[in-house]
Amino acid sequence: MRAKARQHKPGQMNKNEAAYARQLAERQRAGEIVRYRFEPMKFRLADLAYYTPDFEVQLPNGTIEFHEVKPGYRQKLKDGTRREAPFCFEDAKLKIRVTAAQFDEFAFLIVFPLKAGGWGRVEFGTRAIADIAPADQQMEVPCGA
Repeated sequence: MRAKARQHKPGQMNKNEAAYARQLAERQRAGEIVRYRFEPMKFRLADLAYYTPDFEVQLPNGTIEFHEVKPGYRQKLKDGTRREAPFCFEDAKLKIRVTAAQFDEFAFLIVFPLKAGGWGRVEFGTRAIADIAPADQQMEVPCGA
């Protein structure tokens, strides 16, 4: 049994989401993205099963991406080394996987803050996702997806 987490209030950003919104605003000013919206829609996956992504992001080439913001943590690997990864429960990853499979015209990813600055990302689904930030500001990591 896991500890009870704070309940998310629809339409209100937590601190990681607010920080990522600032990053998206900078990218919009730089022309890297056309627009972004917070919690723009809810995807129906099955009866009484829904997924609401944190951000919808439109790229200049017309591609629509949905970004889920999660906290980051240092994951210890079997060989003793560590890597940064998003902290998310399996049910959250499962919802993103199912949504990416059902709505394959969109790109879905988890983004998380890196200790050194910038944002890491984990992509879901088969759709190719364009580079969203300079290589020194992002890192792609496997997430058991």
